[in-house]
Amino acid sequence: MIKAFRYIDQFLTGWCRRYQVDSPASFLRALWQVWRQAAPMIVFMVVYYISFIFIEEADRPHYTEMHTWIDDVIPFCEIFIIPYLLWFFYMVLSCVYFYLADRQTYMNVAKLLCFGMTVFIALSIVFPNIQYLRPTVMPRDNVFTRMIAHLYEADTPTNLVPSIHVYNTLCVLYGVRRCRHSFMRNIQVRRAMNLLGILIILSTMFIKQHSVIDVTCAFATVYAAQRILHIAQRPHGALRRRRIARVH
Repeated sequence: MIKAFRYIDQFLTGWCRRYQVDSPASFLRALWQVWRQAAPMIVFMVVYYISFIFIEEADRPHYTEMHTWIDDVIPFCEIFIIPYLLWFFYMVLSCVYFYLADRQTYMNVAKLLCFGMTVFIALSIVFPNIQYLRPTVMPRDNVFTRMIAHLYEADTPTNLVPSIHVYNTLCVLYGVRRCRHSFMRNIQVRRAMNLLGILIILSTMFIKQHSVIDVTCAFATVYAAQRILHIAQRPHGALRRRRIARVH
């Protein structure tokens, strides 16, 4: 507990020093600066959400089914609704933390998120997809299966590739590995973030929200996004030297 308060104190002290907060007026200026820097991601999320709703409500004449034999082997396990729903807090709190604690990590994670969600919207438009993995009748009656039943009612089994639950989780784990702030460098914190991330990824398959295909595509997309990000950030001189080396 004492260590947690120490991290909070260090975080707030560093934040005030970064934005030169020493009075109510400077605090308001700092908040305005934070809003201006965060606005592009907020605007993107609004556009993404509107696009997603439009795609979900569109009447498509044909859907391609996402299914493999591995999906039939994976059992339905309702307890995984807990990490599945924790994803929403996992994403928001992680992005806010990266933004306030390590701006470079936040920018990289934000770029990855925008890339993947744009790919998802594009694929959903040109490649409508669906899955029929959900149980027609819940095998058990408990609080978790009732939560999943409500989730099924709210979320259609269409437009699944790549799994945004999985893709965005992998983006956060990318940020966890690269964040330079002392709190995230704590081995116990990193283990907890990694464990929850793994459980979130598994939850998408155990509650039958996604096929193995959706999860695999999410891994492939985040790998491609990271490669593009690293190439874009590489100094032009290094790129030129590598091209020359390949020629010779």
